[in-house]
Amino acid sequence: QALAGDSVDNVPGAPGIGIKTAALLINEFGTLEELLDRAEEIKQPKRRQTLIDHRAQIELSKRLVQLDCGMTLDFGLDDLEVRDPDPEPHPPDQQSLGSILRRPAIIGFFLAVFLMQASHGPYYAFYSIFMKDQGYSETLIGQLWALGVLAEVGLFVVMHHLLDRFGARRVLVASLVLAGLRWWLIGNFVDSIALLLVAQLLHAATFGTFHAAGIHLVHHYFRGRHKGRGQALYSSVSFGAGGAVGSLASGYAWQGMGPALTYGVAAVVALLGAFVAWRWIDTGHDY
Repeated sequence: QALAGDSVDNVPGAPGIGIKTAALLINEFGTLEELLDRAEEIKQPKRRQTLIDHRAQIELSKRLVQLDCGMTLDFGLDDLEVRDPDPEPHPPDQQSLGSILRRPAIIGFFLAVFLMQASHGPYYAFYSIFMKDQGYSETLIGQLWALGVLAEVGLFVVMHHLLDRFGARRVLVASLVLAGLRWWLIGNFVDSIALLLVAQLLHAATFGTFHAAGIHLVHHYFRGRHKGRGQALYSSVSFGAGGAVGSLASGYAWQGMGPALTYGVAAVVALLGAFVAWRWIDTGHDY
């Protein structure tokens, strides 16, 4: 790095010498000091003169990137260990994981989150391709993706208020309904930039509120020693299995039915998830 430099860290290096050339020179001469002392032996005139003329700059660059191994520290390596927090106490009468997973509310929850991510298949697999086929520029397509991310980030600022006011079950159902609306808008109003903007703003619901409500429910359904397993199952069933099945199915649907019908099917899948969540996730608890 003393030879190649680093513009990000303001390390000047030697002009005209990149990473590959620097590696070749060090491999040939062994050390930087040996290279500089024997610079006259380099066959390439321009490279040889660069090393001779910029020796002081190269030596400065080495000092800038070299670790100071002689610094005295007031702590030891043991102090840097990241220790696990105290585990949450296990309730003495805690159910087995199998008993929890057989509950209708849990089955409904996992089915709903699976359907949500499956409905995202056409979006994640074909959205950019679809927009480009409609004549939108790559710049605009990138801006639409960015708008969705910004909407999601902004949503997280107020997410705790939504959970406190409406409860995770209602938020999850609403997220699935809005997902159905989003896919319908994308599939049927691709010529309207205004409605495409609305659809991208709905990413705040189809990912933001959905994921926050899902994690919130996992936290309440799986406690004690089952908490980590519950989170792993949630990620595997929704983003893993749901995402994979949705992407695969959307590929076949896109080829056989076309974009509009594929997004229409995705909307139906999301609405089916909303029905499952409304019908089977605990109605007696408003987490």
